Amino acid sequence: PAFIGFIASWLLHIGGVFIDNYQLLTRHPGNREHPELIAAIEKGTLSLAVLRAAIVFCFLAAILTDGKNSRLYKRMVYTEQVAQDVGAFNDSQLLSGDFYLRITGKEKIDLSRLQREALEEIAKLASAPPTDEELQRVKSSIETGVVSGLETVLGKAEQLNHYLYYTGDP
Repeated sequence: PAFIGFIASWLLHIGGVFIDNYQLLTRHPGNREHPELIAAIEKGTLSLAVLRAAIVFCFLAAILTDGKNSRLYKRMVYTEQVAQDVGAFNDSQLLSGDFYLRITGKEKIDLSRLQREALEEIAKLASAPPTDEELQRVKSSIETGVVSGLETVLGKAEQLNHYLYYTGDP
């Protein structure tokens, strides 16, 4: 569970990195450290709306599989006991991306059943928005990741370096 929490927290932070890069490049268009990002912004293939969509998919991955109260974990691991583990993440790239869903099924469980149940939960999420409780759980996970990242001297140094890089002021 700790490893899954770490991975989920890391994936959710990716969205923040996308937003940071977008804001850095729109404020400092002459910065040529990220020429592909600059070209995409100038061509209009990358916008703040696209970056927000990437963050939404990171949230959806967390709602589906992050923690024992996530939709797929509750259904497939805890209630129906057809899977040992579930995981999801959004792999947004500059011009495209992939959304991955991983389910480790239990022995002798038909793969078509795992697929059907996962697609049912995704359809439920698509037809009705996440609950306030689910969104709060994801937000709390992100906040916990940020705070726990500041518990070590190295974590604090990395955060100061991050601020220095993007704003010029740690």
